[in-house]
Amino acid sequence: MQTYRAAQSSAFEAMVAKASKQPGLPVLCGSPESMIEDFTSLAKTGIGGVIVRFRSGPMPAAFSSRALKLFMSEIAPQIRATQLADAVS
Repeated sequence: MQTYRAAQSSAFEAMVAKASKQPGLPVLCGSPESMIEDFTSLAKTGIGGVIVRFRSGPMPAAFSSRALKLFMSEIAPQIRATQLADAVS
């Protein structure tokens, strides 16, 4: 674990330090446009992946289902397109 942590990018470490200064949990939420920006900036830190959760606590299933569908139709395709464009250039 120490070897892995030592190899992490400085950009990720800076993002963690910034998030640690903010009160509350490190939760990403917002419009599809803001989520695309957040996921794109996370990708640029060099991390290998994220764990995404669409339902928390007593949230109604219909609400979390809508969030998942929005992610699949609006956010994930844009993130993938950005990654492909970056890989080509």
